[in-house]
Amino acid sequence: KMLVTSVGMNTEWGNLMSSLSEVGSEETPLQVKLNGVATLVGKIGLGFAILTFVILVFNFCAEKEDLTVWSGDDVEAIVEFFTIAVTIIVVAVPEGLPLAVTLSLAYAMKQMMKDKALVRHLSACETMGSATCICSDKTGTLTTNHMTVVKVWAGSGVHEPQKVTSLSKNSLDILLESIFQNTNGEIVENNNNVELLGSPTETAILSFGLNLGGSFRAVRSQSTIINVEPFNSSKKRMSVLLRLTDKYRVHCKGASEIVLGMCDKIMDSDGQIFPLDNEKRENLEGVIDIFAKEALRTLCLAFKDMEGEACIESPIPESGYTCIA
Repeated sequence: KMLVTSVGMNTEWGNLMSSLSEVGSEETPLQVKLNGVATLVGKIGLGFAILTFVILVFNFCAEKEDLTVWSGDDVEAIVEFFTIAVTIIVVAVPEGLPLAVTLSLAYAMKQMMKDKALVRHLSACETMGSATCICSDKTGTLTTNHMTVVKVWAGSGVHEPQKVTSLSKNSLDILLESIFQNTNGEIVENNNNVELLGSPTETAILSFGLNLGGSFRAVRSQSTIINVEPFNSSKKRMSVLLRLTDKYRVHCKGASEIVLGMCDKIMDSDGQIFPLDNEKRENLEGVIDIFAKEALRTLCLAFKDMEGEACIESPIPESGYTCIA
């Protein structure tokens, strides 16, 4: 026996579909090309219509003996010339083009459905109709392979990425240090053009750091990277050991629940560090849960200050971190 608790858009799959369907109304490549063609045809038609009207009127005036005397027939002739010009404009615009395009896309969609590829938007057939093989993730969803930071918990609450301004200079410096030092991405500047290199996740975080006003080169020059533990699927995190002027610091980034489990302290908006008690931990786990329910990929940033040279030889620690964001 099985009890059905929800159907349709109330299911987990339905929530995922509704979040994916909230996209902007961007014009498809074919619409852009058709608009260009229609504009070009319209301009050519308008040009020929004006040229035809001018030639007819000029020819009429050349044959007329007295231009000061006008009769009803003369006015009717001018109106007929204008009608011819308007007719040229009307005929030039291809009225059947949108219908022909829609029918061809509908036919392409039927052909793709025979190949077990479900198309929710007709415009998808424009670029996918000629594909012979589609590689997607386990959910079967195709994306643009581009990510951005859309929500941030830092200091004392959830912020929009462009509104993380409540942090003090000390806490913002640590956040930027974590973003720019603990990454396998790169920022390249060529002739005032900034290019972000790396995976979609890395480039999204680097872009967020730039939007906060950080400088990749400036932050990199303030400390030296001693040891790097790259991301792997078993640990689900990456870490880096830095040498500062008077101490060593480890930055860790990875799956939220794993990195948060390594933390026993938390940093507030003023850069002050407090113990991470059960209540604060539950609040943070609630924030992670809210983000996950909105179909967002969550990451946690943390750091740990260390003293002495012994930390260089020993492995990067797995506990005692301070949660940043």
